[in-house]
Amino acid sequence: MHVGKTVTTDAVYRETLIKELKWRTAGVLAVDMEVSALFTVAKYYHIPAVTLLVVSDTHELVDNGNWHSGG
Repeated sequence: MHVGKTVTTDAVYRETLIKELKWRTAGVLAVDMEVSALFTVAKYYHIPAVTLLVVSDTHELVDNGNWHSGG
């Protein structure tokens, strides 16, 4: 089990290799794309919200030619 920082974004196509490397340097363990929407709706309706994230996939950020940014 790992506990740590995550980044949540609604902009998958604006994620870049440089951003992800900075996030890793800052100790971020995961990038999430749904929590920002959940928290936005909860804030709008004034209801509490909490998340528990489970990692479902991974990718390497080394320049091995196998990973390509969506943007």
